[in-house]
Amino acid sequence: MGFHSYHIFFNVQTSSVHLDDWISLLTLCLAPLLVHIIVGVPHPTYLNDKPPKWHDRIVHYNPTSIVWRYFVIADRRLRSKDWTGLDMAASNALFWTADGWDGSEAMMVRSRMYCEKQPQRTTVQLFSVSTGKTVVITAQGIQALALIITGITKFSRFFIKIGMPNIFFPFTVLGLVRLCAAMWLTDEYVYLQKYHMDSDAHPEKSNDDITALPTVNSQFAGLASAKFHPKRGRYGLPWRIFFLLFIACLWLLPTVAMLPFRWGIYFTGTLFCMGIFYFTFLSVTLFSIAACIFREKSGSTIFPYSGTMWYKIYTCLLFTMMLGMLIVAGLENRKSPCGKFTSYPPKITSPSHFDFDGFLCNGWGGE
Repeated sequence: MGFHSYHIFFNVQTSSVHLDDWISLLTLCLAPLLVHIIVGVPHPTYLNDKPPKWHDRIVHYNPTSIVWRYFVIADRRLRSKDWTGLDMAASNALFWTADGWDGSEAMMVRSRMYCEKQPQRTTVQLFSVSTGKTVVITAQGIQALALIITGITKFSRFFIKIGMPNIFFPFTVLGLVRLCAAMWLTDEYVYLQKYHMDSDAHPEKSNDDITALPTVNSQFAGLASAKFHPKRGRYGLPWRIFFLLFIACLWLLPTVAMLPFRWGIYFTGTLFCMGIFYFTFLSVTLFSIAACIFREKSGSTIFPYSGTMWYKIYTCLLFTMMLGMLIVAGLENRKSPCGKFTSYPPKITSPSHFDFDGFLCNGWGGE
């Protein structure tokens, strides 16, 4: 089984799409991305009067941050010696303090005194908003995963079926990570807002009080540490290995799906942009998460690099790439005679003959 050649071309084909189709196209296109973000980002709990700036907020909408949050919540439950409703509430909350975002294990203990409402159970209720969100994410993920696996195993040229409605469908596969934490994801909690908990919020404190704060913080950290089994113990290590392998498999998909094992591959601008985007995104996700795990920075539900300048710039760049990919897909999008959307032209004659509409609508195309 040898490798064949690549052919890349770009065609503006928007004239075949009527105005009444664009609304449904945009809905189908953006739904996987918006669901992944809206479902995965909790409403912040503000424990400081000074609100976060836009670049502090935007990092939470990065899909890497969302997946990391699922990973840590599941990890906490697996390693917890005594899981309570307060633990579940604090693990799901997004705390903004005088020192920035805080999702540490120490904060989980520290926030207990400010919790006004906690979940009644230590697992999510079967009939709840959170369960509904998980069902939606799972249904989308299974559908996308089936499409990818079928395309790879049966060499069915599934990429010909990819048009504007499908450019964000890989995010639904990534969203399957939510299943691992689904039983402990909840929004049934309430915390006191804008309560000054940090030294920066109390300038009137004496030097003795300020000196004592590190001791208090270390006590919270000690209490939190006592609640969990070691991260590299029998509960934490297998979960970390499984999670990294899952992300690594996703990282391989953009490459494997595009390799020309049995035929030449005809890339459109849409497919080329998708390949670049998902390879870049999954590379950063895999290696940054691996760095956090190997460097023992996997205790906070806030992605450890969220406060760094490079991650903020990367997040902005990621959304810019999404917009660019959407524009290219919109320009190339075409409606075939059978009503299916694709980014490919009806047929090509060079470098070889292939009827894309014939394959898309009837399952054959020739070469």
